[in-house]
Amino acid sequence: MIGSTDYFNNCTSNSTISVPSNTFGCQNTINGNSYVGFQAYENVPGVDYREYLAIKLISSLIQGKTYKVIFNVSLSEISDCAIGTIGLCFSNDSLLYNDLNSYNISVIPQIESIACNFI
Repeated sequence: MIGSTDYFNNCTSNSTISVPSNTFGCQNTINGNSYVGFQAYENVPGVDYREYLAIKLISSLIQGKTYKVIFNVSLSEISDCAIGTIGLCFSNDSLLYNDLNSYNISVIPQIESIACNFI
């Protein structure tokens, strides 16, 4: 499936999606039993391919309230390139690809990592 994220868990016997070792390499969890994986970028000839992780918040954010956002990123052992930044976008609606030939969602993230801190 194009644009699908992957869920990895240490409670499975399936070595493709297990933790810490799986199809993409070896990575322990920071806390808990699981983590997700996605392909932030791949240079497929003729296509700017990216995958996105999306979740629905348990409750709405409150305007004016301060929130702390933390996410950990690890480059897969099978990756042949890295990205310079990663961002986070909050939206009231589901974000969809604008063009099926360009797997890019055209939004400006509200939170973005420091440029050139390669991840």
